[in-house]
Amino acid sequence: MREFDHDHFEITVTVSAAGGERKFKRVLPKVASCEARAQVAAAVVAAWEISAPDLPRLTWPNRYSTEVELGAAFVGSVTGGSFAPGGELSLRLEPRPGLGINLGAVGHPAHAVALGSGTADWTRFTLETGLDYRFAMRRITLDLEGGLLTGFLFFRGRDFDVSHRAFDVDVGLSAGLRGAIDSRTLRGFKPFLRFCANGWLRGEKISALDPATNSVALPRFELWLAAGVAWDPKYSRRERAR
Repeated sequence: MREFDHDHFEITVTVSAAGGERKFKRVLPKVASCEARAQVAAAVVAAWEISAPDLPRLTWPNRYSTEVELGAAFVGSVTGGSFAPGGELSLRLEPRPGLGINLGAVGHPAHAVALGSGTADWTRFTLETGLDYRFAMRRITLDLEGGLLTGFLFFRGRDFDVSHRAFDVDVGLSAGLRGAIDSRTLRGFKPFLRFCANGWLRGEKISALDPATNSVALPRFELWLAAGVAWDPKYSRRERAR
């Protein structure tokens, strides 16, 4: 008779004879997947059934190690009919196969809009926090992304009698798609292209007095087009282990 008992930290395998006599009891750490735990428990029972003099030393399959990617990219921001080039730094963590956690920072030079007799420059420095799911194909990977954006807005007037600067914070949501070449072909480096659509939740306006009141509403929809490269810092270590 085989009995299996488990709690949050361990599994107990008990093998008993038909008369109730306990043959052995083995406590196994609960640190792997259900499938892996079942395989190890089956190995313990099989070792007893073939009357092995000593039970084999049990080893668990390696637990999944969190994958890490560092990225840098050129990012073009398209909003309200204007284009501004910029850059992005990113970090992707993959604690489970396919599921990624994304952190990033995006900045670009100012967009310019006409305002009364002058011009208003504005830019948004953005911090990204989000999740993605990665589909791995033969030589490429495809990520479906979604996330939360925190935007730090900077405003500046030009060509007015008196120009001012201002600052504000905005919050937005994003959805995107990223395609990359598998790092196995480029020794840990992954060139990628990314398309991202952003929606900002607050309506922001720039106003001027010159002498009548003029105001311009900032666009609440923004597109990012990015081309860059990601790097897997564990690639060399993984190759040496093969």
